[in-house]
Amino acid sequence: INFVTHGFIYFPRPAVAYRITSGLITASGKCLVGEPGTLIYCFSITTPASALTVNDGGNNRGHTGPVAAKHLGFRGHPTGWSSWTNVYADPTPYTANLTGVTINSPACMFENCAWVGFDKCTDFNYGSYLLSFHDCAFQYSNYGVYFDATGESNLGENIEFRKCTIANNKYGLYNNRGELRFIGCSFDFNRNEHVNDNIMKTGGVAGAAVVFDHCHFENTWTCSQSANKIVNTSGMMILQNCLFYESQGDAAIAGYFKNDDEMI
Repeated sequence: INFVTHGFIYFPRPAVAYRITSGLITASGKCLVGEPGTLIYCFSITTPASALTVNDGGNNRGHTGPVAAKHLGFRGHPTGWSSWTNVYADPTPYTANLTGVTINSPACMFENCAWVGFDKCTDFNYGSYLLSFHDCAFQYSNYGVYFDATGESNLGENIEFRKCTIANNKYGLYNNRGELRFIGCSFDFNRNEHVNDNIMKTGGVAGAAVVFDHCHFENTWTCSQSANKIVNTSGMMILQNCLFYESQGDAAIAGYFKNDDEMI
């Protein structure tokens, strides 16, 4: 479903879920808008595919850029929107090879959107930089926020997540060579790892860094009873004014970090 020629697409009925059988395609400078609570069922899409693809519209040169999507909940699996009644169990089933949003554009913004039940909630390709996610949720998926610049170029600069929830995934955040900032975000009950920062180096120089500012990390240890919930391999990670809450107490925090490089 290609919305590139339209400037504004409105989903007016929040009480009714919209079911799509192919991915939505739009461009920066265009906007998909729902009412708060609007759901889009994506699990009938033939995989591999992306529920939403944002291409470069060519009119987006600014730091925050125009809003690409607002007030939309994307559901990638029929039972992907689970309740919080069994947070210690394996994550809710996700649809393999189905991505929540694929971004091929710089300078665009997502507000009050949710991606649930996907293999990867996010994917970033050539030209994806100066992006922001505000009040978004990445939950009950294989990977919550996923960034991998392998084989790509001209991407990863200054991607910001503000007041977002990354929770109940198998892996909360996987980053490979992205410059990502998380401000006031919550990482809760991600089963295997909250964070895996795996920035590869070229010539001994780190390509990017991950910054966590006023973030909340909660109860991964309780889920899997294993350490190293925040893994930093050959990259730079900065944590400032963050809160770590573990119901298992000091024993959990003692093995929380695996740091092979620079962590501040």
